[in-house]
Formats: sequence, C-alpha cells, structure tokens
Amino acid sequence: MPVVEVRDHGLWLLAKNVNQYIHRILVEADSSAESGDDLWSAVRDDLWSAVGEAGGNIYKRGDLKESQMADLDVYLLKKVGLFPDILERKASRHLEKGDNVSALITAEFYTRDQFPGFGRPFVFNSEVQKRY
Repeated sequence: MPVVEVRDHGLWLLAKNVNQYIHRILVEADSSAESGDDLWSAVRDDLWSAVGEAGGNIYKRGDLKESQMADLDVYLLKKVGLFPDILERKASRHLEKGDNVSALITAEFYTRDQFPGFGRPFVFNSEVQKRY
C-alpha cells in the first residue's frame, strides 16, 4: 500500500509502502540526532519507542554512520529505496552544479516505471527538459 500525502492538486507519493516510509523516517531521525541536534535526539528516542522491536527489523540505529556514506540521500536511495522527492532533489542538484547530462539522466530514470500510476515523474522530467 503506497504512502501518499494529499495536496492541492492531487496526491503526492511519499513511499511505495509503509515499511519503506518508516525506514526512511528512522534513518532521517538518526542522521539528525547524530549531527548533535538535541531536539532530534529526543525525537529519535521517541520514534524508537513507538516502533518497538519492529523498528529493529527495519533499521538498526547507527547503520547510517557505520556505512560512512557522506550523503543522506545516497544512503536512502541505496539502502532504503527510491523516493520521488529524493530523485527530484538529486536532479536539481545536478542542474545547480551545471551537470545537465546527469540531471537529464536522473529525470529520465525517474520516469522509468519506478512509480506506476503516478504522473509526477513525467511532469518533473518535462520541466527539466524544458530548461535545457
């Protein structure tokens, strides 16, 4: 069952399924807490309490740090799964760096049946292509 958010003009896909979404939330909370943010440390602890033993089956606290991946988005894409907002952010960062080819490739990959039933990948891809 996909996890979606209702927006003004339809649904926004947050994750392909609930486990993937929970995994992402745990990784992001762990990342923020590791950066020394006291608020996120408390949030992370609350999240771990809420998910209980099931959370340990999804993500082990500290795995992000142990992976030694410098970029949270890269970790999420490699270890958790594909997320529309992260793919869009990756393509946008390529554009900011002036790497138009990588941006176009990322935007095209986004449309390759990664998120069946959702039109946003095609809208984003056309926006990237329109720029260049």
